[in-house]
Amino acid sequence: MNDYDDVSLLAQQIRETNKLSDEDRQLLKALYVKLKNSPLPQHEIETRAGSRPPTCEEMKKFEEITSVKKGCYNSSEDEIIAHNWKEFCMLHNWNPIKVEPFLLLREGNETYIRGKKQRKRFVQFLADGLPNRTLYSVYHRFRNLYADRFQRRFHPDEDKMILDHLEHNANLDQKRKYTDLAKVLKRTRISIWRRYKLLKKKRLESKNLY
Repeated sequence: MNDYDDVSLLAQQIRETNKLSDEDRQLLKALYVKLKNSPLPQHEIETRAGSRPPTCEEMKKFEEITSVKKGCYNSSEDEIIAHNWKEFCMLHNWNPIKVEPFLLLREGNETYIRGKKQRKRFVQFLADGLPNRTLYSVYHRFRNLYADRFQRRFHPDEDKMILDHLEHNANLDQKRKYTDLAKVLKRTRISIWRRYKLLKKKRLESKNLY
């Protein structure tokens, strides 16, 4: 079996291993997020918390209330997010080890937490105590803190797997092409996408030399 076939197979095995029980699935679908405190006005602005960055208009509204803090998170901010996650789990009778549904919020066409309002309230819960961070920023920091991802340089074997899976796979699922690689290589989808773009650029530059 070729590497690109292995990617789809391994990704499927990982999904099966991490598959939620029917009880947990129903609990998430019926979830009503209880907030510790009322969200700050700036944390009510974003309409698609977590999935997309705030629009220019949303950023302008945020900055009319308070300044936006950008860049790296410090240890105190990380501790706030970790504390909020633990409190969320305690309040909602959820095992904190089962973090994956909250890292994805949805898997393919399946939504773990039903309704945009509850997904937004979850991110608002995480953002409690971080008044200068956008919800989008907080959610992605949460994902970086809890996802089992590599931060090291790409290995040549990984590059080969990326190219084989994306370019030599007759059965490639266009909707899952980066997601499956991300699961198998334990990297984010955006890092896979960026790496593939870079590999194609290097290949083109190499051809132009001759």
